[in-house]
Amino acid sequence: SVSCIDCFVSFFGDDYRQHTSCITEAERYEKSLYKGPKKSPSGNNKKQQYELLWAEVIEQQASNAKDSSSMLSRALMQLSYQTNVPRKEKPFRNFMMNSIMKSLGNRRNDTTIVDEAWKLLSETYKQEVDKITKNEGQQQQQQQQQQQQAQDSTEQQKQNDKAENEGPNNSRRPDSCTDNKDSESEKEKSTEKKKKKVTSKRVLVAMKKILKATPKHKMKLGKLRKEIKERLAVTKKRHSNLMSEFLTSHLESNDFQLDQKKEIVKIILD
Repeated sequence: SVSCIDCFVSFFGDDYRQHTSCITEAERYEKSLYKGPKKSPSGNNKKQQYELLWAEVIEQQASNAKDSSSMLSRALMQLSYQTNVPRKEKPFRNFMMNSIMKSLGNRRNDTTIVDEAWKLLSETYKQEVDKITKNEGQQQQQQQQQQQQAQDSTEQQKQNDKAENEGPNNSRRPDSCTDNKDSESEKEKSTEKKKKKVTSKRVLVAMKKILKATPKHKMKLGKLRKEIKERLAVTKKRHSNLMSEFLTSHLESNDFQLDQKKEIVKIILD
């Protein structure tokens, strides 16, 4: 059996090959005082993921070639026993030539086996990386779709709540979250609407004030209608029609005298 000099764990047979990482010096010496590693950024996690993937590719290819007695299969088997095998081509070639090939008795610097090993491992590794990238892209797209659906649902709920609050009678549901500012704003709007509402009383008051302000207390009917409309700030057609109905009704009272021929309205003062 063999033991790790850092964690002192004993391994039997080939179990040591799976022991690719160990405790840190801080973990070893600080013991109960050790607070764990600082949170590493996502880039470090990604790097570690690719390193593990590279090791798995080497292990898999070595396992596939273990029944062969070729120089390539022997090189892959030796390579699978190593840790931290370089993933870039130039360092990989140097590592193979200096460590693996020499141990296999290659003294002529023949790079044929190195070329074959690099081609096999790099192509397999690239295929695995592409799969991971594709899966991550699909997951990211699904997350974006879920976020968009949640956002659309929230927006739709807001619109539904607004539609309920602004019903045909302008009634609002009691809402514990409504602040005083919103309440005051609603009161101001309601007061403003009442001021602009065309009523029989407002038309009568306007008629009297306008006619009293004239020199002989009389005025053309068309001009009177126009001034009442301006005084009451009537802009909508239905309000204008309602104002005309009230005006006609008041002209039939004893407070006013209408000359049908000349269309002149005069106020009767006591």
